[in-house]
Amino acid sequence: MSAIIDPYNGLSYAKADLRAAGNLLNSEDYSTSILHSQQAIEKSLKALIVAITGKRPPFVHEARLLLGHIQGIEAPKSIIAKAIDIDPYYILTRYPEESSIVFTEDRARTILDDAREVSQWCTAQLNVITSSKSS
Repeated sequence: MSAIIDPYNGLSYAKADLRAAGNLLNSEDYSTSILHSQQAIEKSLKALIVAITGKRPPFVHEARLLLGHIQGIEAPKSIIAKAIDIDPYYILTRYPEESSIVFTEDRARTILDDAREVSQWCTAQLNVITSSKSS
């Protein structure tokens, strides 16, 4: 499997975003921490899509749309809610001049915790898929 469609490659990028989000949170750069948390969710979902389909994931950023591409696996409602709740932050943190929202430590920490949970769920699902394919 090439690096382009290796789901574990995508997960490594998601984990790097989670580490960056944690470091940025500790540095009190809350909006950029939130951006990296959103990216971690996006990359985790895309890695799961790659594991299911063996193809490149769709070129979209919204977790809501990415969740629609996960076939054959039912995500828990809490995972769906956490993934979808972060969608608006993609635009708000990527283009801060478009918003007057001030991001707080509590908000950034909650979003990072949610991103970790979504990423862990995606990783667990990916591991089940890859182990069943190798059996």
